[in-house]
Amino acid sequence: MQVPCYDELSVKNMYPNVLAFKEVMVYLPDRAPDGRLPERKFFWNILNTVDSHYVGKLIEHAQAQRMTAKQDGPDKNTIEVSSDWWNALHAMPFISCKLTISSLLYEWTTHRSTICCDWPTMTFSQHQNATAV
Repeated sequence: MQVPCYDELSVKNMYPNVLAFKEVMVYLPDRAPDGRLPERKFFWNILNTVDSHYVGKLIEHAQAQRMTAKQDGPDKNTIEVSSDWWNALHAMPFISCKLTISSLLYEWTTHRSTICCDWPTMTFSQHQNATAV
C-alpha cells in the first residue's frame, strides 16, 4: 500500500483515530513503553486490509486538501511577514550581481586571470598572468 508521506497521514496522527476500531486494533501491537508506534508500512497495510475503503477516502481527502490550497484571489502571489521580519530584512544590505560563480570560473580558466572583487562596492577587476592555485 503506497500512502503519501503527509503529516496528516502519519502514524502518530492516525493512531488515536484507529484506537476506536477494534477490528484493526486486534492486529496492531500496543504502544511500546517508550511510546513507539507501529512501523508506517505495517500500520497502513493492516488498516488497508481491514478497511480499504476508509484508507482510500483518507488519502483522497488529504490530497484534495493539499490541491485546493489558496490558489485564487489577489493574495496568491504574496508572502505575509511580520513587521519584525520586515525590519530585520531591510536592516541588512542587499547586493545583486549578474555574474555567476560558473562564469567567473570560466573566465579564470580560459584567460588564466585572477578576478578580484571589491566586496563593499562589488567592482570587479582582472589581474593578468596569475598562477593557478
